[in-house]
Amino acid sequence: MKIYKRSPIDREVTFKAPYYECHACNDSGIIHNSDGLINHHLPDYDMTDSGKRSGGHDLALICYCAAANAKYDEDNQLICKGYRELDNTIRNNVGVNIDIDVVREIHNMRKEGWTKTTKVMNKVIHQNNKNGEKNLINCSPEIQKVKDQLANFTIKSL
Repeated sequence: MKIYKRSPIDREVTFKAPYYECHACNDSGIIHNSDGLINHHLPDYDMTDSGKRSGGHDLALICYCAAANAKYDEDNQLICKGYRELDNTIRNNVGVNIDIDVVREIHNMRKEGWTKTTKVMNKVIHQNNKNGEKNLINCSPEIQKVKDQLANFTIKSL
């Protein structure tokens, strides 16, 4: 068995949310808006004048977590530059700051979302395994919503 694969029994009985130190940026140093949470605080962030997502036309929002900072080894040699200087300014103006309390709120909301998702998924998996079902046929409204959204999903060519 390949070391990066979960065992079949583990895949069938558990759902595991991704692990991040920082859910605001998923440990990348750049706060993402894939779920639209940034728009609760910056309504026009990455939006066109017509109200559609523009997909990266606005400046990056730089996180405050360790992933955004330079990393040094034990000899104080630079390993990774990061997005922030030692004085917390943003290196080469690659992005902008947003209020740290907003970043904390986004982190907490995403972390709570993964906790809820994990509970729902594990409950559904447990119920289906208990009933001898292998597919998520009798699923929660949340899962059914995603299934419905994906039913007609097509990848658009560039």
